[in-house]
Amino acid sequence: TQDFTYNPNVAFITPPPSGQVIDNGKGLAFSAALGFDYADGIRTELEYRYASTPITSVTPVGGALPAAQAAMVRIPRGDSGMYHTAGTINGQSVEFLVDTGATSVAMNDATARALGIDYRAGSRRLVETASGITEAYAVTLREVGVGSIRLPNVDAVIIRGAQPSRVLLGMSFLSRTQIEHAQDALVLRRKY
Repeated sequence: TQDFTYNPNVAFITPPPSGQVIDNGKGLAFSAALGFDYADGIRTELEYRYASTPITSVTPVGGALPAAQAAMVRIPRGDSGMYHTAGTINGQSVEFLVDTGATSVAMNDATARALGIDYRAGSRRLVETASGITEAYAVTLREVGVGSIRLPNVDAVIIRGAQPSRVLLGMSFLSRTQIEHAQDALVLRRKY
């Protein structure tokens, strides 16, 4: 086997040869080499070039930068005790039912077709629903949005048949938010 252990005693720097450092009052430029010798006799060299421009003046602008505002959405509890909200999938409007028990965003195949999702290109699997075991397709949605929260590359499952009747906003979206219960509402804040 080869030993690629770095030996710090044999690192070397080749300084720029005289005449290759240029300082014309507008900055400094030179090239040099940096290298390492490894235990098996291999030598690695990296040539680099450096150029700088002097800072001639600084203009203070004052004030402080505003703190970054995390995207936040408040979803009121509906009369049924459930949380419904408008949103988007790949830029198209949908109505979501927030479902923390759903592993991923889920919808029926008719909804997927209406949204232009080529779900048959996804991976086929069987899923267990309240109606029993049925065929489904795992896909990745380009973007899912709720209010000011827009998340790219969200996993989803497209279920053959009429259920679910509403698009379920599952944990593939919700896990990327901070969820709080505030009185009769859910508050979602984007984590990252």
